[in-house]
Amino acid sequence: VFIFLLRKSFPCVMMKLPKKSVNITNRRTNMSKSKKPILIVIFAVYCAALAYLTLLKGIGATFDMTYAEYIKANSNVIPFFSFYVFITTPYKSAVVVKYFIINLAGNLLLFLPWGLLLPSIAYKLRSFGRFFVFTSIVIVIIELLQLFLMLGSADIEDYILNILGASIGFWLNKKLLLPRERTE
Repeated sequence: VFIFLLRKSFPCVMMKLPKKSVNITNRRTNMSKSKKPILIVIFAVYCAALAYLTLLKGIGATFDMTYAEYIKANSNVIPFFSFYVFITTPYKSAVVVKYFIINLAGNLLLFLPWGLLLPSIAYKLRSFGRFFVFTSIVIVIIELLQLFLMLGSADIEDYILNILGASIGFWLNKKLLLPRERTE
């Protein structure tokens, strides 16, 4: 800590310190220099796919209703309402079951890579609290854009399942990826 403060306060002093002191910032990131650019590229491709699936896929759709009717019909603020409808529906066709499972698994898996990759490339998001707040903001922005730009629906269940998937990815990152990075 002392060397870090000294380095920030007096950059000219750092020239005289041993090489181990200079590399103190590399230990903070726990990431080899060759892996981080690869993870950034993978994350960028993932974000492009995420943007396509959540926002761009709905462009060009037309609706036979007013804007206010669209907002009302495509927003859900009741948590787990689709679970309630699915459970209480007396007859479940294969199409209904398939849609329910795809919606459930898709929303969970959609943000799993987010949780796996983001903490590895953004040091400040390795704290679960910061990660949770940042991810929540991103998901809410996506949900609101889908609704107000008429690209899809805003659903509290989507938020819950997306944040759960991202949290599972975050946990997997902590258990699987970060311990290996620390040993390098």
